[in-house]
Amino acid sequence: MSTTYVPLISSGTAGPLGVLHLPRLWQKVSLEAAGKLAAGYPGIGKGYDAMTCSALGLNEDAVKAFIKAKRPSSILQRATTVEEVANMGHLLDPAMQIILCTARPSSVAEETLAWLDRHGVRWDLLIMREYGDYSFARDFKHYTVAELRAFGFELRMAVEDDPRNKAMFDSEGIPCVYIHSGYH
Repeated sequence: MSTTYVPLISSGTAGPLGVLHLPRLWQKVSLEAAGKLAAGYPGIGKGYDAMTCSALGLNEDAVKAFIKAKRPSSILQRATTVEEVANMGHLLDPAMQIILCTARPSSVAEETLAWLDRHGVRWDLLIMREYGDYSFARDFKHYTVAELRAFGFELRMAVEDDPRNKAMFDSEGIPCVYIHSGYH
């Protein structure tokens, strides 16, 4: 007989984004993927699990497939390669819009678009600085957050490689995953 486990992480436990229930969701789906989840516990149930996925814009089937294939140490583990960052976008609900905001100048748009295509990064809107805009990246992104909100966008999550920009997103109440790129 195979040993199964009851998920013991509380729904009141927050994960890397400060999101309650995320560690329990990861544990349940991981146990299910390994065939070790105790009877009566769904990998992703219709209650808190579904609400957590919905709040983060995560596609439930994509989350299950990702955890089964990659066996990460957490749902939002520290991405270490460009491929892993690109995979994050594919976990999101296809109906969710992905906005890329970079402080790169629009004069390098062609190179940026080629890089995004080469690495399979999913995106719907690319925002770059106007040529000649020499404001700090943090200020540019802060202004862009205000503009996007003014246009009615609900910003649910950011991914950032600059700790100064992460601090800005945090101050705006936008959960932000920091990925150390070695650049900043």
